[in-house]
Amino acid sequence: HDGMSDNDEGVANMAADFWVSWAMSETDIEAWKRYFPLKELVEIYHEDHYDGADFSNVTLASLEECQIVFDLALWAEKEFGQFIFHLYSEVLNKVPMVTERVLDIPIGGIDDMAV
Repeated sequence: HDGMSDNDEGVANMAADFWVSWAMSETDIEAWKRYFPLKELVEIYHEDHYDGADFSNVTLASLEECQIVFDLALWAEKEFGQFIFHLYSEVLNKVPMVTERVLDIPIGGIDDMAV
C-alpha cells in the first residue's frame, strides 16, 4: 500500500459504481455516442511536461483505443452493474452503507479531484 488512499477505497468506489446502475436511471448516458475530444487531448498531452515527464508518446490511436475501453466499460456497467451490486458489495466485500455514502457526499470522485 502506497499510503495515498485507504485500503478499502477501491472496493467502496466499485460498490458505488454498481449502486448507481442499480438505483438510478442512466438512460441519458449512452455508450458509443459520447464525444471525446481526442485530437485536442493529444495536443494537451504533447504540450504538457509535468514534473519533467514527457507525454509525446501519447497518440491519437492510443486514445481511440481508450475511448473504446471507456465506452465498453460504461455499457457493461449499465447492463450488469445493477445485477452485481448486491453480490459485490454485500456478499464478496461486505461494504456497508454504500447508498448512504453516495447520497451524503455532495462531491466525490472525479468531481472532487477537479475542485
